[in-house]
Amino acid sequence: MIWWQNSYMLCLIILLGAMAGLGVYIFVINRTLSYLKDGIRKSTAIPSAFVLIVGGFVTMGYISWPSLWAWSPLLVLVGIGVGEVVQLVQQKKLRGDPPVSVDGPPQSLFRPVTTTDLHIRHYQVRSADWHGERLRVAHLSDLHVNETIPLSYYQHVIERLNQEEPDLVFITGDFVTEACYAQLLPGVLEPLTSRLGIYAVLGNHDYWVGPWQIAEIVSKAGIELLYNGWRRLEVGDGNEVLLMGCEAPWGPAPWSPPLVQADEFVLALSHTADNIYDLSRAGAKAVFSGHYHAGQFQVPGLGPLVVPSAYGRRFNQGHFVVNGTHLFVTAGAGVGKPVLRLYCPPDILIVDFV
Repeated sequence: MIWWQNSYMLCLIILLGAMAGLGVYIFVINRTLSYLKDGIRKSTAIPSAFVLIVGGFVTMGYISWPSLWAWSPLLVLVGIGVGEVVQLVQQKKLRGDPPVSVDGPPQSLFRPVTTTDLHIRHYQVRSADWHGERLRVAHLSDLHVNETIPLSYYQHVIERLNQEEPDLVFITGDFVTEACYAQLLPGVLEPLTSRLGIYAVLGNHDYWVGPWQIAEIVSKAGIELLYNGWRRLEVGDGNEVLLMGCEAPWGPAPWSPPLVQADEFVLALSHTADNIYDLSRAGAKAVFSGHYHAGQFQVPGLGPLVVPSAYGRRFNQGHFVVNGTHLFVTAGAGVGKPVLRLYCPPDILIVDFV
């Protein structure tokens, strides 16, 4: 009986160690390893970190049993739990209005693969800083054009966006995952239309595969890249919008904000929402971001586990209000590696400022 109890307790210690190690591993993935450039270094570091961290916690529990040190993973789990609760409270505090409508295939527990189940999420923002007629922004991000997903899907994405008749189209980076797929971009991007223009910034993958190649193709498709710069845009009836780009931390030069006048209506494009606090301080009224893919894999009822952000799951997807600045984070229209979405449909955001 004593032997059975000891074996049971040892199994429990090993399980606690594995759970604590997995929690620490996800923390490291989100805040460190996900920022590594694709390549052998990253493909080696991610599985190696899993073995070292999870294996280390399990081994520590095993060799320290039956001392009290064997229960130290429990303290780690408590710390992770407290941190997650704090993040969820913070997310709830910052959460903005939900979409006024969502168009797309219904989600179901029995339909886990959602890789091409495109959703269109419509938002409406009443802003005292905007004095013109309704201004419609279509937000597209993370196309990650590749040959695994049929070209017809990307063409459908653009066609669906055009049907919304936007005044402005914003694209917040990651046009491709690999340089060899850049040749597919013209056929995807050239049909895009917008009354006031199409503006974009580059994402981490664009910089990793070759930013000047991507920039040349994107510019030829009639899209203006803001990079870390800005421009003022006349939108009619004497109204003006200041468009601001931010490509930190991947851009070649440090980002610095323009001089913003007190009454200017500033819209910012940033591949990652991690820049929201800097952009809010710079005077942005709204920020548009992607990068996170809404986790790409979600657990029903729990949401995403891995979100490549310094803030964990705080800004994983949707509408937030940070220090008075509206933040819109899209799940992206495409998908990175692996080319699979689980319980996490791609989307386009349509935001009307009124």
